[in-house]
Amino acid sequence: MKHPLLLLFCIMPFSVMAQTPFAVDLRWKIPAGDTLHYLTVMQQIDTLILAPNISDVPMKKSKAKDLEELFEAAEEALNRTLRDIRFVTDLVPGRNDIVHVTVRMLKEKENTDVPSAGKEKNGRKKKKDEQNMETLMEKIRSMIPEVLLRGSVYAGGGIHSFWLDRDQKNILALFFQLPDHPVRIGQSWPLEVHLIQADQNFVCDSSARENRVTLTGVRTTEEDTLADLRYDYMEYLSGQLFIPSTQQKDGGSVGITLKFDYRGKGTFSVTQGKWLKYSGIMTMDQGGVVNSHIRKLYSLREIH
Repeated sequence: MKHPLLLLFCIMPFSVMAQTPFAVDLRWKIPAGDTLHYLTVMQQIDTLILAPNISDVPMKKSKAKDLEELFEAAEEALNRTLRDIRFVTDLVPGRNDIVHVTVRMLKEKENTDVPSAGKEKNGRKKKKDEQNMETLMEKIRSMIPEVLLRGSVYAGGGIHSFWLDRDQKNILALFFQLPDHPVRIGQSWPLEVHLIQADQNFVCDSSARENRVTLTGVRTTEEDTLADLRYDYMEYLSGQLFIPSTQQKDGGSVGITLKFDYRGKGTFSVTQGKWLKYSGIMTMDQGGVVNSHIRKLYSLREIH
């Protein structure tokens, strides 16, 4: 009877291991000499709310009304400009397990067409202020660089181009940073993302941060292994912003709050080593002298 019991205890550990979900290695697999192209969307999807708390600033009512109208006109023109911008991302394999990433503007005809000066499409004559605003926004559009980002990631995870500025590294991490180790279902890892920045004039009262990408599922087909990922990222900051004094005016402080919240999901092909689907929503809220609420869509779609 000792031998059957011994055999039973020897088999049990292997049975438990066999039932444990296997780990998947998420890494870029772009063949040498090939380039992976993604239509890259970073597009505002909510109407920008940009309204100064004019009641906190002493001024005549007529001047306050003029300021409100100016903000509304600037908001509308800026939204139209940003809504038309699209990008393409090129991923090229390099040496030493590095993938080079270039995000460039997709120039389309509708991005450069503007209504003729003086009248809109509906025939209504434009006001001089509207014409000036359209001219300003067209200049802003022309100033947007053709290449938005040049960076690099490791094929097996992590940011290689450590020298990028904060905004560029955030884009690179949100779209293309993978875990640097095999992961199992339910496991999470952080991103190299930092959205809020403050200097010595800010005194923090409260703050919070959530930084987590989670492997939520693994599906296996005859031809591929698909990994489902969920993105949960949030930064929150609240406190007092001290305004330095000048010779003309005494300094003071104003309470402000900032919150960035990003929720996304994607499907990564483990076999092919690339995104099949990726999308996320970034919500940005600011409170204080200037109040704003902005939502942006982040999305990748492979193009050939």
